[in-house]
Amino acid sequence: MNGSNFILQKVNKVFSEVKWRVLKQESMSTDPDRLDLIVFGATGYTGKCAVKNLVSLSKQYNVKWGIAGRNLAALQNSLKWASDKTGENLIDIPIVIADLKTESSILIMAKKCRVLLNCVGPYTWYGETVVKACIEAKTHHLDITGEPYFMEHIQYEYNTRAQESEVYIVSACGIETLPLDMGVLMLQDMFEGQPNSMDCYISFGYEGSKRQKGAALHTGTWDSALLIGKMEDKRKEIHRKLYPTGLKQFDPLPEPRAPVHKFNSRYCVEAIIGPDQSVISRTQQYLYENQGRRPVPFKSYFMLPYWLLAWGFYIAALVFLMLTKFNPFCILLSKFPQLYSFGMVSREGPREDELEFFKMKTVIQATGWESKTSKKDKTMQLTLKCSDPGYNFTSTILIMAGITLLKETEHLPAKGGVFTPGALFYKTNIMDELCKQGLTIEKEMKT
Repeated sequence: MNGSNFILQKVNKVFSEVKWRVLKQESMSTDPDRLDLIVFGATGYTGKCAVKNLVSLSKQYNVKWGIAGRNLAALQNSLKWASDKTGENLIDIPIVIADLKTESSILIMAKKCRVLLNCVGPYTWYGETVVKACIEAKTHHLDITGEPYFMEHIQYEYNTRAQESEVYIVSACGIETLPLDMGVLMLQDMFEGQPNSMDCYISFGYEGSKRQKGAALHTGTWDSALLIGKMEDKRKEIHRKLYPTGLKQFDPLPEPRAPVHKFNSRYCVEAIIGPDQSVISRTQQYLYENQGRRPVPFKSYFMLPYWLLAWGFYIAALVFLMLTKFNPFCILLSKFPQLYSFGMVSREGPREDELEFFKMKTVIQATGWESKTSKKDKTMQLTLKCSDPGYNFTSTILIMAGITLLKETEHLPAKGGVFTPGALFYKTNIMDELCKQGLTIEKEMKT
């Protein structure tokens, strides 16, 4: 089927007969005719969650949406799955056929929406083509990557072009790392003094007596983690080009911590694999350069119940990162994810009946001064909680980021560009909107 065709699917309630009509490329080329949102990668694990969640959110926020991917039958199945889950008739949801092997089809897809929600990863492999197309099409691009190299590479290569096209390019619009990035900014605003450091403590677990039986992660997440390690040296090169004089720091710097330390009766290990450090440090730098806000040093940690488990996790992460430097090991790790992850990763992903019981808790702790003349005597915490963070809630965050971008343009930076979530959404109400969708926020003062 021609990649330039825009296919409007007509599917009855049980999808027994599929009818669609082909619209000409020019039929949706002007801004008033564009869809508000298109989910690219709607057949993937997170993409399907986005399709399901858009069914209700599109009505709640009055947005027009469609889905995109390379395989018509698979896209139809995604709509059928979402229809079965929601009980809604998705007969009029548009489908765009777009294949990364054909760049022209990606450009055509980008021209058919105002905001593209990109769920096709790993982004180091597949993301740049989509970003380029969105800039050319003057379409905003949001994704859920947790790959620091991709994010910093896109910022370095495309920030100026995005500004010229007046479009926003924003990565990390999932559980990694939008809520945490925004939470850090919220805590800075609430502090009523001068925060000197921020520490984030992340814990996962199943509610009540529920226990994991299947895999916890999909292979897409695993492949992204492999690329984080593999591309770290190149990321550092890009980072030095982005910030030739380094990120701004103020004395006194926080004291370094041991690889494993205690917090709230649990053992904590630095999150050495992930996007948090890259995203939040760049948000802090942006707000320092553009608003004069004092940047706050930040570290994130995973919380584990036992000392031995914490050290085991830390050593395993170091070994994992070391192995990713060697291509033969990367191939093996990618080819046999279930074996090398001890069953934590599978190509099928987590079981649906387990995900709703899977909880995430993030405690952000700020330490600093009540006033400029006092000692470091003030501590404040902000706690974020949600269910099914990695996939279902991640897709909700992505959708709400797209809706916020469309609905709160007056609260966004005046020009386009490549942004972190916090830099773009700092003045918006996105956290309030996420609270309506299942995020809980708790504030606690400690002195």
